[in-house]
Amino acid sequence: MGSFNDTPCSSIAVKSFLTVGLSTLALLLLGAFAGPNSAVAQETPEASFPITVSTDAGGSQELSLGLDPSATAGIDTPLGEEEQPPLPPSDIFDARLIDDDIPPTGFGEGLVDDFREGSASFAGTKEHEIQIQPDSGATEATIAWELPAGVNGQLQDVITNGGLVDEPMEGSGSYTLTNLNLTKLLVTLEYSGSLNQPPEVVTEIPDDTLLTPGPPLQLTGLGQTVFSDPDGEELSFSAQSENVSVVQPLGQSPQVVLLQAQSSGQAEVTVTATDPSGGAATDTFEVTVGQRDPGAEVPAETASVVVGAADTASVGFGATGVGARFQNVQTGGAVDVSFFTAGSPPSQSFVPADSFENVSPYRWEIDGQGVDFEVVDVAFSLQDTSVVGVGDASSVFIIRGTEGSNDFETVPTTFAEADSVLVGEGLESFSTFKFASDDNPLPVELTSFTVRRDKETALVQWHTVTETNNAGFEVQRRGPGMEAYTEAGFVESKAEGGTTTEPKSYWYETAGLVLGTHHFRLRQVDIDGTGHLSKTVSVTVEMEESLRLTPPAPNPVQGSAQLRFGLREAGEATITLYNILGQRVATLYEGRPTPGEMQRVRLGSRQLSQLSSGVYFVRLRAHGKTRIQRLMRVR
Repeated sequence: MGSFNDTPCSSIAVKSFLTVGLSTLALLLLGAFAGPNSAVAQETPEASFPITVSTDAGGSQELSLGLDPSATAGIDTPLGEEEQPPLPPSDIFDARLIDDDIPPTGFGEGLVDDFREGSASFAGTKEHEIQIQPDSGATEATIAWELPAGVNGQLQDVITNGGLVDEPMEGSGSYTLTNLNLTKLLVTLEYSGSLNQPPEVVTEIPDDTLLTPGPPLQLTGLGQTVFSDPDGEELSFSAQSENVSVVQPLGQSPQVVLLQAQSSGQAEVTVTATDPSGGAATDTFEVTVGQRDPGAEVPAETASVVVGAADTASVGFGATGVGARFQNVQTGGAVDVSFFTAGSPPSQSFVPADSFENVSPYRWEIDGQGVDFEVVDVAFSLQDTSVVGVGDASSVFIIRGTEGSNDFETVPTTFAEADSVLVGEGLESFSTFKFASDDNPLPVELTSFTVRRDKETALVQWHTVTETNNAGFEVQRRGPGMEAYTEAGFVESKAEGGTTTEPKSYWYETAGLVLGTHHFRLRQVDIDGTGHLSKTVSVTVEMEESLRLTPPAPNPVQGSAQLRFGLREAGEATITLYNILGQRVATLYEGRPTPGEMQRVRLGSRQLSQLSSGVYFVRLRAHGKTRIQRLMRVR
């Protein structure tokens, strides 16, 4: 008698003596420097863009201009504006924003950030004034800008009212000033009224309950129902928890948020949607974590999607392999899906043993949590989930019922071959779903499939009881930020001719795993090329140190370079670049990175072109701690 795989499987979810002295002093200063306003929470301006002033003698300063509805003509501390100290000695470089020749007053000694009142829809003109003090040996200064779409400007000298300098500004560009007696420049910006608009929250995420132990909850479809971008741009998502000992956001792809229940309690979780221009919106909800009953079956995958009231709504549930298409949703809410493999202990079945030749040991439990809809079609992927044993999908149909009962019904089922999905049509409610058939024998019977981690290496192991016409196993992996599985390697069958009734053991090792959760599965390949997917097992590579900063690469650098950093726990992080004198020359990153996940920072060729040859230091600071890496710039 043919059967689906019903054997229990475990589920494992940075010249001389004088030069040396200055180097030592710079390192000491970096270790103690906390930066301006490090303890003050700052708001993010609605629109912000950089103007960088640099000289051929090595001086450099980035200035920020932009708009915010709360900005004033004075110093706006909540937006990060801060009066600068008096000018340094005349042979030391300095660049700042002043108000000597423009209407705003109250800048004092000057600013490096100057935001004016207005929103993304503001149409009109704003004036800013730059003062430049060249450093010793400088013969020219470069003013570089990166203006967003919807903004253009004019760069003019103050002394002659644009008679000597009169340069249009648009997009990314620069102007080289060769007359360094022109120390004051006027920047006139014209806003068209169509700046980037930040994302919006359209449907709030309802409070949720998780159980531990269990797999991470996948929040999917966030860009479809929870957040919307007025400009129609693709959004990326991240999450922070107020109490990571209760629920911990894990390394995630830009489109899916993963929440891991840690221990019983409650915690607020904030999900942030960010557009390509840096505009952001947040939504906060409460997660309650409880303990799973002893001996209770643990799902292999869980996912949740918020569905809003709409005529139609199509959503997907991530790695559970489930999708749903709703008609006439009257009341919105969250829909949760749990996918159970043939676990231990095995689940009770709602299908009498003599009803079908073949009933899947795996199942999907779907809970609509009060979502009121007229009808829904539910699709089950045979390609992207831990479904095994489906040889001829056209002869498989979907059944539904309640675990522990003998009540079940057959669901009208169609097979969409192009997408490799089975679709249950015309459902008016959710419940527990399985597959049933009177054929589809398995070519390979697995008794176990596990993965374990040693630092950044994963060992995948599996055992078979019998094999029939088996060519071997393709080991597939889906890592953090990966939307699909990729082949990690292939292990040939140990059975002579591909067929055996004797147990066989296999393993595959893969090293160099990045931080975050890695999912593994097997694609068992028949001699004729037919493939069958196994269940999914997971392993998480976690940070052992509180901060990590990798050396820049390449190093020495001539064109461009990149580095990676990460925090074990959620918090603010700043990455700054200092010269050998301990002077800050650039800020490479400011924000709240996803905890436990390495993030990439790029030093572009344009950025590096403003640096003279020599030694620089990259400093990561977070949680009151510092990591430093050395960077050598060559031309």
